[in-house]
Amino acid sequence: LASPIWTDDQQVLGLIVLSINIKKLFSRLQRELPDYYQLFLANSQGELLLNPELNKPQANGQGPSVMIQTQPPELLALLKGESSNMLSILPAKREQPNRLAAFTTVSIEAESKHLLLGLAVPEEHILAASRELDHRLIQIIMALSLITLLLSLWLARNMIRPLNQIGMAIAHFSEDLSLQPLPTERGDELGKLARNIRAMQEKILTQIIELNTNQQELQRMAHNDPLTGLPNRRLFFDRLQHAINNAERNGKLLGLLYVDLDHFKEINDTHGHAAGDEVLDNIAHLLASVTRSGDTVARLGGDEFVILFEEVESRATLLGIAQKLLALLQNRLLIDGKDLQVRASLGISIYPQDGRDAQTLLQNADRAMYSSKRSGRNTITSA
Repeated sequence: LASPIWTDDQQVLGLIVLSINIKKLFSRLQRELPDYYQLFLANSQGELLLNPELNKPQANGQGPSVMIQTQPPELLALLKGESSNMLSILPAKREQPNRLAAFTTVSIEAESKHLLLGLAVPEEHILAASRELDHRLIQIIMALSLITLLLSLWLARNMIRPLNQIGMAIAHFSEDLSLQPLPTERGDELGKLARNIRAMQEKILTQIIELNTNQQELQRMAHNDPLTGLPNRRLFFDRLQHAINNAERNGKLLGLLYVDLDHFKEINDTHGHAAGDEVLDNIAHLLASVTRSGDTVARLGGDEFVILFEEVESRATLLGIAQKLLALLQNRLLIDGKDLQVRASLGISIYPQDGRDAQTLLQNADRAMYSSKRSGRNTITSA
């Protein structure tokens, strides 16, 4: 290899010539490569400088020159400069199997001259490497499949199953407000989600209980007297109408006992409204003591009470109950440390003799009570 040396003003000072021992260079390279590798070297005319098939360099001027294009003819494109590298198959020769060769051009001068370098490997070694690569790929695929299976099992246990459990718990809660098990013991995001859902469910249940309690309290206030807790006029008329319907179907008698306290205003004026309220509460308990579980004691307002007996045998039976109540009312009441005497006027009516509807039946009991007041109070009158 040679190159001139120029000065800054382009004057030629001399020529540098580099001599390379191709045989030693490629012999060393051949020693460093595996035994089955073969090196080819040709000049730009295609003349083989290093021919592994003859196991000697051709640049010594002895014997006929061997042209590289006689190996694979398609290498002619490299010699013409139409391509810079190429893969080719070298056919079997002299007990040598087919070889796969790679050729490339190496420029050595500025005038488009170059060397042609080739490296050949027997097909059997390539196929062996390919088979080994196939085995490695199969091993990798099997390992990846096993990892995928283990990952799927892990996901099923640690992700999908808890998510299904959370979904089922939400579905049951939305259907019947039941609390199903949740993975609240987990320390990851799913456990945090489960704990938040449980807290939300408990909060919703608390709010529903409060709403039901408030609704029941509103219903109680709408149907019960706030002082005595007895049914009010509205609830009493509902039960009376229901009792009349049953009595009409069954051919039974039912009775009303109207109770109005005597001189109750004087108790309020003399002892105060607090004492009056306590008197009303005591009278409510007293009225309940003479009734059965199916009967209704109601406060219509003020000091007026009424008792509905859903089944009575006769007017005499109802009158006997009224007399028992009147006897109890003769007892004095101890209210706030004060001994009070409370009396009442009573009136009774019977279905269907004294009325076939609720309003008429109550009005006749009310009229009978006022007859008791006109008769001197603290007595009983039947409609």
